[in-house]
Amino acid sequence: MRFLEVSDRSFIAKITMKIFSFILCIMFRNSMMTSIGLGFFCIISVIMTSSTFADDPISLEPVVLLKNIVQARNLIHSGHVVVDSQAEINGKKSVPIHWEILFDGTKTRVNQINNSSVVTVCLDCYANYTRLYYTTEKDITSQFENALVFYDGYDAPGLRLSIPDPKWAGYLPYSFLGSVHTNPLLVYSYDYQKNGYEFQMVADTLGGHVCWKISFPLHLNSGDSQLTIWADQKNSDRVYRVDCHLPQEKSGDGIDYLDRIDTKGEVIEKNIWFPIQTHFSRTENGKVTRSSIAKFQILSLNQPLPVDTFSPKSIVKPDTPVAWHLDRDRPFPEAELIWDGEKIVPIDYVSKMMQEAPRIGTFNIISIILGLVLISFGIGLKLYKKYQ
Repeated sequence: MRFLEVSDRSFIAKITMKIFSFILCIMFRNSMMTSIGLGFFCIISVIMTSSTFADDPISLEPVVLLKNIVQARNLIHSGHVVVDSQAEINGKKSVPIHWEILFDGTKTRVNQINNSSVVTVCLDCYANYTRLYYTTEKDITSQFENALVFYDGYDAPGLRLSIPDPKWAGYLPYSFLGSVHTNPLLVYSYDYQKNGYEFQMVADTLGGHVCWKISFPLHLNSGDSQLTIWADQKNSDRVYRVDCHLPQEKSGDGIDYLDRIDTKGEVIEKNIWFPIQTHFSRTENGKVTRSSIAKFQILSLNQPLPVDTFSPKSIVKPDTPVAWHLDRDRPFPEAELIWDGEKIVPIDYVSKMMQEAPRIGTFNIISIILGLVLISFGIGLKLYKKYQ
């Protein structure tokens, strides 16, 4: 059975109340009877509206709630977000990482700064190619250091491939950004009802927020994991917590896993809710083994970004070597490639050597001439002594 959406039920209730009011006014014509009738009408209307919309946990269908979340996230088209994060693994804190994330539609650029090293990963930043990668790190495979790498998916081993979608930060409990390893739409836009998945939905409170608590099997691993979402009752796109529970009898290694992400957010502009802090944790058999805290600074949302934001020219300098790890559309086959500041070109070794060769100055010319004179004099003197 399909539940009516909130907007549909609200409309039906309003029409019903108007018809009921009209009937009462006809039935009770004198002032006393009208007062009694209207009083009775008010009592009935309060009972109907309160029981229908306030406390009934199925007044908002779970699938509709998930759709509301997707619609609200899709209102964010572009942005510039800065994130500072620090993880803790088995009680040991890792090095803090500074992230700068710029996105516009399908294009996403991530600058990850760790100590003095910089890693840049860019999605759809060169023609229609999947990913672009650049690093100054020395502990990454040496052939990729200070090189512009083009690759598909995970075809370039050793690279940091995390390209989070910041507008989904806090909606999946898989990392501090919540959208690194899984496309959120695979979770929130999946047709659970059509495929026989059942929802459990109850009213709950979390951190002072009145929420809907929705639980359902996560289809991504055949329903072995249970996903639970705490969404605000008044603004259902605001998700304060997401749990992913994999019980030990289904984990395959006898460990009970619970991944959780808690989110604090605020309304940025035009009723767009965005996280300002997330706290991720992984619990194994009741013990926290991994956690991370991320703090967000929103520099802009739905504002135009600089034209070259997603171009290699804003990421690397001219004469940067190019490593082509795509199995398609390789420019200049068999040639070694370089980024010349505007496009990918083959390396011209002759021109490169001419550019790198030291210029011959006046002193060098005199030295060469003097050297030739001395050599000629030496040869002449040797010939003179030979035939003397």
